[in-house]
Amino acid sequence: MAAFGLRGKSLLALLLACALALAPAALIGWLALQGIRDHFGEAYARNATLLSREQIRAPISRELALSLRLADSEVTRQWLNDERDPAKRELFFREAERYRGDFRDHAYFIGSVASLGYYFNSNEQTPSSDPRYVLSRDKDSDSWFFASLRNTESFNINVDYNALLDTIKVWFNILVVDGERVLGLAGSGVDLLSFIHDFIATDEPGVSPMIIDTQGAIQAHQNRSLIALNSGAQADAETGQSLFGLLADDAQREAVRAAMAETRSQPESVRIIPVSIAGSQQLLALAFIPELGWYVANGVDLSSARIIDNRWLVPLLIALAGLVLVLVILFALAIDRLLLRPLDQLKRSAQAMAAGDYEVSMPTGRSDEIGELSAAFGVMAQKVRRHTQELEQRVQERTLDLERANQEMAAAHKKIDDSIDYASLIQRSILPNRELVSTVGKNHAVLWRPRDVVGGDFYVFRSTERACLFGVVDCAGHGVPGALMTMLAHAGTVIGGMQLLR
Repeated sequence: MAAFGLRGKSLLALLLACALALAPAALIGWLALQGIRDHFGEAYARNATLLSREQIRAPISRELALSLRLADSEVTRQWLNDERDPAKRELFFREAERYRGDFRDHAYFIGSVASLGYYFNSNEQTPSSDPRYVLSRDKDSDSWFFASLRNTESFNINVDYNALLDTIKVWFNILVVDGERVLGLAGSGVDLLSFIHDFIATDEPGVSPMIIDTQGAIQAHQNRSLIALNSGAQADAETGQSLFGLLADDAQREAVRAAMAETRSQPESVRIIPVSIAGSQQLLALAFIPELGWYVANGVDLSSARIIDNRWLVPLLIALAGLVLVLVILFALAIDRLLLRPLDQLKRSAQAMAAGDYEVSMPTGRSDEIGELSAAFGVMAQKVRRHTQELEQRVQERTLDLERANQEMAAAHKKIDDSIDYASLIQRSILPNRELVSTVGKNHAVLWRPRDVVGGDFYVFRSTERACLFGVVDCAGHGVPGALMTMLAHAGTVIGGMQLLR
C-alpha cells in the first residue's frame, strides 16, 4: 500500500497527465508528419518524373534525330530505289557505318519495301551489306514492319524482340520516303536491358518508374513481363500490358486519361494523381515527352518510399522518452522535498504528541499551504499542551482533595469502628457468661453470633438457691439500633427476672 501512497499517486497522476498531453501531441505530430510526407511525396514524385524525363529526352532524342537523319539521307533513298546497284550499296553502307559509330548501341537497321530484305549491323555481328533475312507478312515476328508502313506517323518507337537476331531493343522505326512513295524503314535500336538500367531502374524503395505511349501501353518497366512488346508499331497493346490494366477501377483510368491529355497539351507540366496499383496506394506522376510521343510515369508508394529520412525518428523518440523520464524524476524529487518531507515531519510530530511529547518542532519558513498547515498544527499543539497541563493540574488538585476526604473518612470510620467495637464489648459484658460458669459449670455451651458487631439478640440467666431462670430475647433490629434495644430490653429483663425469682 505504501507504493500507492501520496508519492505513488502523484507519480501516477504525472504519468497520466503526460499520457493525456502526449496522446494528442502524438496525434497532431503524426498528422503533421503525414502532411509533410504527402507534401514532400508529391514534390519527390514531380522532381523524379521531371528528372527522368530530362534524362530520357536528351539521349533518346539524339538517337531519334540520328535515326531520322539516316532515314532522310539522299544516299539511303538512292540505294533503296536501286538496291542492286553495287556503287549505291557501297556508298550507303559506308555512310551507315559512320552513323553506327554515333548511335548509342552502335547498331542500325534498314528494311526495304521492294525486296523485303532486312539489313542489320552492330558490334555483335560481322558487318555485312547482305540482308540478315527476308521479311514476311505471314510471320508475326515481322508484323512490326508492315504495321509501321501503315502508320501515318513518320516514325514510331517500338519495343520488340527479334528472334533471328536474338535481340530485344527499343527500336526507332523511321519511314524512308521518296515523295509520296514509302521505300522502307530505317533507324536504330537501344538494348532494352541497357535502356531500363540507364533510364528506368531505381534502387529507391516504393518507386516504380515506367514509360508509356499515348495509348497507355507500357514501353519500359523494371518488370519486363509488363512491357507491351510491339505496341509502338501496332498501337494495340493488351490490357494486361497497359498502365490502365494496372489501375484499380474505371474512375482511376479516366483520371489518368485526363492527366495524360492535360500533360500532352502542356508538355512542361507534371500531373500527379492518387491511384491504386497492385493493391497499394500510390501517387502517379505523369510527364510528356513530345519529341518521342512518350509519357514518363512514376508510381510512388508513400508508405514505403524514403520520402523523409526516418533515421531521426528513433533518436527523437529516445530523446522524448528521456525528457519525460527526467521530468518524472524532477517532479518526484520536488514532490518529496516540497510536500512529502513536511508531511512526514508533521506525521512524526503527531505521533510524538500521541505518545505524550508535546515539545515537537514544526516545518517553518514556508508561506504556502504546508506552512499554513504547520502553523495551524503548532497552534493546535500549544493548545493541547496547555489544556493537558490544566487538566493535569486539576487532576492533581482533585486527587489531593480526594486524599484528604479519604483520610477524613478513614478517621471517621475508625472512630465509628472503635465505638462499635466498644459497644460490642459493652454488649458482651452484659451477657451472663460468668454466672453460667459459676452455676452450671463446664457442662454447658452457648453459641451467640450476632449478624453485625453488635446485635439485637441476647440471653439472660439468673439463679437462686431454689431456682434459676434462662431466657433468650430477640429485639427488633440489628447493628447499633438493635444494640440499643438490647440494652433497654436487658434492663427490663433483669428487673423482671429478679422479681420472678423472689
